[in-house]
Amino acid sequence: MAHILLSLSLFLTLLLGACADLPPTGRLASDPTIQDIFDSGQIPAEHTYYTMGSRVHPEAIIGLRQPYRLRSEIWTPIDLNEQQFRDWLFWFKIGETPTCTHSGGLLITPDGQSAGVWYSKKTLGTIWEPEQSVITVSPFSSPEGSPCRHQENVDNR
Repeated sequence: MAHILLSLSLFLTLLLGACADLPPTGRLASDPTIQDIFDSGQIPAEHTYYTMGSRVHPEAIIGLRQPYRLRSEIWTPIDLNEQQFRDWLFWFKIGETPTCTHSGGLLITPDGQSAGVWYSKKTLGTIWEPEQSVITVSPFSSPEGSPCRHQENVDNR
């Protein structure tokens, strides 16, 4: 019995030690005002925009405000205008289901600051700030068991 407790104690110590070395992370925060702006076909001004996925039908859009810059090989910079966004919005709405719609919100840095905006059906993402005003944004995903995750699985068959 002592051997099991010692092994469990060692495992927990290693696990907690490994977690302590992880850098702090930021997150996606839903914001109905930002979602309403995007849903109306407008794009917030004064942002530098990036897409994830196809340039024809992106899976996600982010916009960074000054002074933030993006460090990424996943996100593609784009000179986004409202006409292009409205074209995407048309196709986004066709691909939605009543239980899996696009959301919008703020990109929150590890220290709680708003670095910009996002719009996607996928609502999970992680943000790191490896240096001052430089952020890295993970690929977005849908929560396990959510209607959007189910739809992704159906679409990928």
